[in-house]
Amino acid sequence: MGRQIAAGTIHAPDDDDEAAKYEVADELFNSAGLEWYEISNWARTGFESQHNLGYWKNIDWAGIGPGAHSHYNSVSGISKQSMDDCALLADSSKFYNLRSWDILHPKRWAHAINAGNVPWQNYECINSEDALIEEVMLGLRIREGLSIDELCTKMRKANCEFDDSYLQKVLIEVCKEDLAVLNKNRIAATRKGRLLNDLLIEKIVDACQNGLVMR
Repeated sequence: MGRQIAAGTIHAPDDDDEAAKYEVADELFNSAGLEWYEISNWARTGFESQHNLGYWKNIDWAGIGPGAHSHYNSVSGISKQSMDDCALLADSSKFYNLRSWDILHPKRWAHAINAGNVPWQNYECINSEDALIEEVMLGLRIREGLSIDELCTKMRKANCEFDDSYLQKVLIEVCKEDLAVLNKNRIAATRKGRLLNDLLIEKIVDACQNGLVMR
């Protein structure tokens, strides 16, 4: 669909029309006993997809097989791992948010395995700013929301001079705007916040970034 829109074959959906249909769907699902647990997923309590929740909760996972992706948070002690056409040289005293993806072609992947190499096609170490955006984006997609305490702890770990006063002001602001609710120091999107999720994420990320430069 994205390619068709880009090519002009079809028109992009109208934002207001999509929002109206989302609200109708949300009401119908709720009336059928299905509750939202992720911005575009509903389920009966206890039947949520644990596999998908793992992605949205930003947990670690190891992908095994041609083209598989792996996701590791706060990895340390990585040094001189030989891979097929790729070498990761990292400071073993530092922590990294590591993302890697395996060789796509099955024969090349098998060759790397048989040669005793890590079969990565490539990798990237996520910087603290991208890790912050990822953390906020994923946390605000799910019903249980984002832990403010955990977010502030991670910000202070990245920058010991982090000042959360601006973040606290923005939390009050987004709640007044009915974009989010704050419960037990977790912020979660309202229905309006789900519809305007990009705006909500932008406000929280900006607040955190401003806290890093405030002295």
